[in-house]
Amino acid sequence: MKYKKQSVAALVAIAAMALCGLVLVVTCAGNGGKDMAVKSAKEALLASVEYPDSVRIIAVSKPDSVFGREYVTDEEKLNLAMTMMKVNDYMMSRTDSLEKIDINDTALNDLMMRQMNASNSVRSLMHSGVIKSQQNRFTGYKVKIEFECVSEFGNRYHSEYWFITDRSGRHVINAYEIPVL
Repeated sequence: MKYKKQSVAALVAIAAMALCGLVLVVTCAGNGGKDMAVKSAKEALLASVEYPDSVRIIAVSKPDSVFGREYVTDEEKLNLAMTMMKVNDYMMSRTDSLEKIDINDTALNDLMMRQMNASNSVRSLMHSGVIKSQQNRFTGYKVKIEFECVSEFGNRYHSEYWFITDRSGRHVINAYEIPVL
């Protein structure tokens, strides 16, 4: 009887260890794509700027799942519109509603160029649809990196780059830079 109790206890212990091992493997495997998405986003950021050594990363979002081609939630659309409006108001006040543009002001010219590029990106994001159902096909991850950097004209600037990766997180399939004041 003593040996049967020890055998049952040993089997329960082995089963518990196997279950813990399985949970650990599944948990680690589940984060692989997310961890890779962050790594890929950071690498893509450094490849996208003129002076990678000048990049100072301020914040990195947790990878968020992307379904289909619907990259932006309603809340994110509102935040993007507000950010773009702040930058636009700042540029309008600095240039007297674009009446007095100083071509020698490289910092403002840099900002205007980044804002125009961002406007095209935001327009496409705004029309990408709303995330209606997570029953759509999982296609990858969205990672946002807020950073400061130096432009090609030597001006320090602040931006947020959005990176959309594939399911594995290894490949950036889309990216958008949004200027931040």
